[in-house]
Amino acid sequence: MSTTDDRGRREALFPALDAVAQVAEPGQLRAVAYLRVSTEDQRKGYGIAYTGKRVVKHIAHKGWALTNVFADEGFSGSLDYAQRPDVKELMRQARMTPKPFDVVAVYEDRAIGRKGRAF
Repeated sequence: MSTTDDRGRREALFPALDAVAQVAEPGQLRAVAYLRVSTEDQRKGYGIAYTGKRVVKHIAHKGWALTNVFADEGFSGSLDYAQRPDVKELMRQARMTPKPFDVVAVYEDRAIGRKGRAF
């Protein structure tokens, strides 16, 4: 995601998750959360906010700094990562030097995608 609107949408996720973006202390791991739901029902029920809050709590429990949140709503896990905007951006950033994060946290492996297709 390279537009200001896309960055703003991701930044808007922080309040929905009861979280704030953090700057890592020296030696602290920098974590990003990746969240995905594929259906409209999941978006309304146990979706991004529910799973995101659990991921944010896990990151805090580990003592990591939450630096960013990526979320693809309404995208099937059977799609290649390049077909999902936020995971595509996450992967672009993962290839950067220096790396902007150390750890990607997900609620469950299905968020990344179905085996053999995601990456």
